[in-house]
Amino acid sequence: MKKSTIDLLVTGIVLTGFLGAIVWQQTVQNSGLSGSTKLPSPPDNWTVIKVSDGDTLVVRQMNGREMKIRLCGIDANESKQEGGQEAKSYLKKLVEKTDNIVMVSPVTTDRYNRTVAEVFISLNNDSEQFIQEEMVKAGMARAYPQYISSCPNKNVILQAEEIAKQNRIGVWSDPNSIPPWEWRRQNKGN
Repeated sequence: MKKSTIDLLVTGIVLTGFLGAIVWQQTVQNSGLSGSTKLPSPPDNWTVIKVSDGDTLVVRQMNGREMKIRLCGIDANESKQEGGQEAKSYLKKLVEKTDNIVMVSPVTTDRYNRTVAEVFISLNNDSEQFIQEEMVKAGMARAYPQYISSCPNKNVILQAEEIAKQNRIGVWSDPNSIPPWEWRRQNKGN
């Protein structure tokens, strides 16, 4: 490729990320959720290189920097738990909608040195989706009581969980479904 073509591509990618962040903020402000949706910090664009499970991603920036992301405020069934593989597949499907490009808004770091973050995707119709909200609303994850308080959009996650419960979908379709934090405690060492 010629240098001018590469320069144009890099400029286009940078502008797309910048405009995406602006559109994302405007959409959130105009979505009717502006009173309940909080922006912890301007999101950065990342490429998802791996979906580890229903609540963990590995992402990479153009400069090669990688980061393991734990989705803030939710807990999906473990891979070996009933529904765990479905949660992983659903998360993978969500990020594939945008060719694996996500906006990451870091919140904190957990004890495993993962970045705990809120993650968003920007759709072709200039709207954004909050990944945690979509996972919970589809019944693919639950609000995580022990850790949700640190999430700027915890109320959105809790509202999504109420919708999933009312619709009895995903984990809420089985009255005997075990929350992942209880399943981990019961299966420690296995």
